[in-house]
Amino acid sequence: MKKLIFGILLVFVLCSTLVFSGFVEARVKNKTWVVNLNGTGDFTTIQAALNAANSGDKITVMNGVYYEHLVISKTVTLKGENKLLTIIDGGGVAPASTIVIEANNVVIKGFTIQNAMSGGRAIWEDGFNGATISNNIITNNGDGIRILYSHGNTISNNVLKNNPYTALGFDASYSNTVTGNTISNNYIGVGAGIPSYNNVFSGNVITQNSYGFLLAMYNSKFFHNNIIGNGVQAAFYGVYVNTWNNGYPSGGNYWSNYAGVDNYRGATQNKRGSDGIGDTPYVIDAQNKDSFPLMTPLKLS
Repeated sequence: MKKLIFGILLVFVLCSTLVFSGFVEARVKNKTWVVNLNGTGDFTTIQAALNAANSGDKITVMNGVYYEHLVISKTVTLKGENKLLTIIDGGGVAPASTIVIEANNVVIKGFTIQNAMSGGRAIWEDGFNGATISNNIITNNGDGIRILYSHGNTISNNVLKNNPYTALGFDASYSNTVTGNTISNNYIGVGAGIPSYNNVFSGNVITQNSYGFLLAMYNSKFFHNNIIGNGVQAAFYGVYVNTWNNGYPSGGNYWSNYAGVDNYRGATQNKRGSDGIGDTPYVIDAQNKDSFPLMTPLKLS
């Protein structure tokens, strides 16, 4: 009997030790690191914090201008103190991308990311998935965000402006969500060179770009976007079919050059009375039309 009791106690102690070790390990893996140029944090450079971090850690970057090129090779959250004052600056020099994502489920939020080398990118993700890029200002790069062979990314509430090539580009990527962004004064607002599919674009302001959308993209959905004053509002590299509305009465997109009127209402726009939706579709090309164009811009927060 004593041997049995001893055995039970030994098993209990071993199990407790394993559980406690797992708990401690989990706690260690969820450390928050602080980066501050003035030396009061854990590191004075962001890359040093990335090198020290474990997957699951959070890195908080205090205000300042960080002249760095970053490689994010672990699943971490990288958060700036204030997107107006926490600046990652590529200095206009090589390497070509200011931030390279080389892990799944990376989070980047709260930064100004600027001055990639000529023809370079602010953020580059190739073959990794599930990134969240939100609440950033991405300006004065070649490309803003470039996503290749990737899925499950969320691009939200960013300002992408003054990038002389493509502000937000997809190549061979699918099932991405793009929402709440303001994309302005770029050559191409949203682009896709290699065919991409099953992406959703909603609640974005696409304005004053040479091309609002220039896409090789299919089976994707675009709705509740304000598409205003672009040289070409939307165009395709080939024959692709997409959906440009969210059904009736939710509606489609606001197009600043829509020339239709709103005298009718209903799912087939055949009943007397206005409903805020144009009576005739906004036609992009033979395969793409917004059947429920909105008459006034959406109020997007």
